[in-house]
Amino acid sequence: MRTCVRWTFIISSMFFLAAPARSQSSGNAGTVGGSVVDQSGAAIPKAEIQIHNPVSCYSQSTISANDGSFHLVNIPPNQYHLEIRRLPGSDWPSE
Repeated sequence: MRTCVRWTFIISSMFFLAAPARSQSSGNAGTVGGSVVDQSGAAIPKAEIQIHNPVSCYSQSTISANDGSFHLVNIPPNQYHLEIRRLPGSDWPSE
């Protein structure tokens, strides 16, 4: 739960702080990107990353690459919940 709240704050902050740059370069859309890593810093491939706004019902998802990286693009400005899930058949440990 704390992780979800932390990511919601981080994503909201990114949209707020990047608002001037967004309005100049890409209209009203934003981008979220990063890497999924475990506690040791090793990349986690094939993780599902999803953002969702429960009020607007907007959601977008992607799968992390082999190096753990991901990008979500053309995201309307708003607050979002970020979830990262293990996909069935992926070989990283679940806890």
